[in-house]
Amino acid sequence: MSLTDFFSPLNIDQFTPKQGFLTSQLGLKTEFYTESFPDLEENKFDIAVFGVLDGRNAVNNEGCGIAPDYFREKFYKLNEGAFESRIVDLGNIRPGASVADTYIAVKMAVSELIKNNIIPVIIGGGQDITYAQYLGYEDLEQKVDLVVVDNQFDIDGHESEGIETRSDCYLNKIFLHQPNYLFNFSNLGYQTYFVNQESLSVMDKLYFDAHRVGEFAQDITLTEPIIRNANMVSFDIGAIRSADAAANANTTPNGFDGEEACRIARYAGMNDKLTSIGFYEFNPAYDNNGQTAFLLA
Repeated sequence: MSLTDFFSPLNIDQFTPKQGFLTSQLGLKTEFYTESFPDLEENKFDIAVFGVLDGRNAVNNEGCGIAPDYFREKFYKLNEGAFESRIVDLGNIRPGASVADTYIAVKMAVSELIKNNIIPVIIGGGQDITYAQYLGYEDLEQKVDLVVVDNQFDIDGHESEGIETRSDCYLNKIFLHQPNYLFNFSNLGYQTYFVNQESLSVMDKLYFDAHRVGEFAQDITLTEPIIRNANMVSFDIGAIRSADAAANANTTPNGFDGEEACRIARYAGMNDKLTSIGFYEFNPAYDNNGQTAFLLA
């Protein structure tokens, strides 16, 4: 099955400014899937952006499935800088007949991109898509060092049968998946009052790393060595305080501020080991004047 079967082409007019993009902006530096699907095997691209239009299993955050194009509206107006990025935008993965079908599509896309030495940048969607992102490594015969930026541990919800999961318990699926190719797990930014002691005990017994948001209050650079070891990163927008990122139905007053979140993402971008990253739970229905979309971009 070809990746083309999973992706919807983009209508770039939806996020192109009336006057068009400037020559220095990412909108003119990126190849878009509009008619023919880009050739991923010619070593033309370093980064592939794609959206996942599925928020059905996001808990209390209905509407996050429409996030990708709101992100694009802000992202492609940014200037490239001196990075000479080779970016392709593959469009959006359509919701499958079931959430499991969406997971399979994300899994295949992530796997194929990594095989071609292209880093997938996923714009969700609910954070349950992290499990599908993780499944993309199943056939790659490599261990995964996973870092999740979140204000809690998503292991406490009611687990479902089969491949499907929810955004509040997808880590159960990852931790228990067989074959097990998870080398290490680190949480960045949990808030103590959102985490029960049993969950902390689980992290301790599994020798996983959990870091309170308060550990970085005075020095965000302490996150760098943690992020720089990751192969895979999942970033929940809810880890950012509501004053800086209101576009999430579960947002809270505390968390990382906008600058700290950007620095964490920058450390991920500087990581030579990174092979995929996903940003999840951005809900445009709660955005204030596009503030969170701009922060995400």
